[in-house]
Amino acid sequence: MTGARNPDLEIAEDRADHYLGLPGAHIVATDALLTVRDNLADVLAAEAMMYVHGDAGLGKTLSVNASLRELADGTVCRVQFRARPTPRDIRHELFRALGIGGEPPSEQIEFDAVLKDVLGQRFRVLVCDEARWLSRECLEYWRHLWHDRATDIAIVFVGGDCYQVLRREPMLSSRVYVWQEFRRMPREQVLRVIPAYHSIWRAPMRR
Repeated sequence: MTGARNPDLEIAEDRADHYLGLPGAHIVATDALLTVRDNLADVLAAEAMMYVHGDAGLGKTLSVNASLRELADGTVCRVQFRARPTPRDIRHELFRALGIGGEPPSEQIEFDAVLKDVLGQRFRVLVCDEARWLSRECLEYWRHLWHDRATDIAIVFVGGDCYQVLRREPMLSSRVYVWQEFRRMPREQVLRVIPAYHSIWRAPMRR
């Protein structure tokens, strides 16, 4: 995936990126994906926070994963929640995702110290998927980790409804470096890129 390539051509092939896992499907450089890549490059350079939001099924997670594979391979730590988490849940999920050995600390202060120590050893990109589940308290905890001088991180939130929650909190929203909204592709763009998505669409239609 480079700027020199035609944005409508196949840029990668990794079934794990798409929730359907469709055999033979390719990731296609749509306008939204290319914008994500450019925005992420800026966010990583600034070690900042980014929020990718929009309706379900529009390719937010896929675009972030594909872009980070090129831009920050080996530095990404992904966490995801299926229900409303607490800061404690975030601590334990980060402990697991970062591969920290041993038992998680029982005391909050000690737990945070361990996480900050690991997050300060080298640069990492923390990706929080399904960010719509996050409460204000959880978002504040992410900001706390990012703002600490001991950590060396960028944070990418991917989700939908949480956008409105975050926008109502100036202390949090003012620290988001890039906001990117995903919208449905126009019909013309779908027709233009769909042949690159899967070979079945390249064959002439039979009557």
